[in-house]
Amino acid sequence: MSSKEEEAQKYAVAQASKDLGSSQMIFNVSSYARKKVAEKRKKKGLGELKPRENNPYKQIYVFGATTTVSRMLFAPLDRLRFLSQTRHMSVQTETMQRPTGSTISNLTRIISEQGVTALWRGNMANMYRNSSLILLRFTLFDRIKHYYAPLHPSQYADGTLDKWWRQLGAAVSIVGLSTAIVYPLDLIHTRISTELTPKTERRQYHTTFDCFNRTHVDEGFKTGLFKGW
Repeated sequence: MSSKEEEAQKYAVAQASKDLGSSQMIFNVSSYARKKVAEKRKKKGLGELKPRENNPYKQIYVFGATTTVSRMLFAPLDRLRFLSQTRHMSVQTETMQRPTGSTISNLTRIISEQGVTALWRGNMANMYRNSSLILLRFTLFDRIKHYYAPLHPSQYADGTLDKWWRQLGAAVSIVGLSTAIVYPLDLIHTRISTELTPKTERRQYHTTFDCFNRTHVDEGFKTGLFKGW
């Protein structure tokens, strides 16, 4: 085996151990919690705690499920935040109909005028956005970082211009790509969340795809879905 092949094999092993360590650091419990769980299992006679499997599909599923649940729980507060930020800019809504009170009064007003389900208005667009970010994180982010820094991290000296521009290029590419993909969903989330149509009237946007289609048709792809980008 040549020196280049040995170096490539060492780098592959180091990269695999690095990925395993990062995944365990993200998805495994902390050392303190692990110690407490081990003590409880020992008292109950359940044996030692087995290490978690390094299954990327299972990790994506668990991470996506926890993110979805958290977004659903805090969606009402998210919509109240949007209404508080844009309540003075609503042109189509009369002044007396705008939510101008406190958080509790705005919450009760939305429930009485628009219904309980209106608290989650626009949440589906937010869930699509987070799902897209999760897929990007597990599919493209590491590839982009490897494209800018294909060698082992030890090959790039700390504090040098070479390592700095590689890190900067990877960060700019990752942020630019993720923003370009999920920005239309951000726009749709904002538009649906700030809609104040009562439950007795016809809503301007029915679903996420309806808002996407109408924005694309009426305002255009670049000037509509990427407005403000």
